[in-house]
Amino acid sequence: MSFTESIFKAVAAVKFRFDVGSYLFTIANFGLLIWTNSDRILKVIPLKGEYASLLITLVCGFLGLLFIVGFGEFMLKAGYYKNYTNESSIKNPVMLETLETVRRLEVKMNENKAANRKEN
Repeated sequence: MSFTESIFKAVAAVKFRFDVGSYLFTIANFGLLIWTNSDRILKVIPLKGEYASLLITLVCGFLGLLFIVGFGEFMLKAGYYKNYTNESSIKNPVMLETLETVRRLEVKMNENKAANRKEN
């Protein structure tokens, strides 16, 4: 492996870890945002008690997580992931080569299945 290939591989590995970490950090950041603003939320929603702030944090956190999952489901139904994958595949020559190999193997498998059916 050349020096530039190893650099690109290292950068890709760091970017992958950054992306995964940023997704988790986004959820944690949302939870902390609710927690710090729970006193303002309590002014609008009149809850009394020692654990009212904790209750608001848990309920809003759950609703936020539910919204994130629902929005993700909507994006899947809208075909976002398919289009995103197609766009990233266009820019990745290794992926295109792999897909071409898989397609050729699939054609050969279908030909073999058809030949086996004719023999039987």
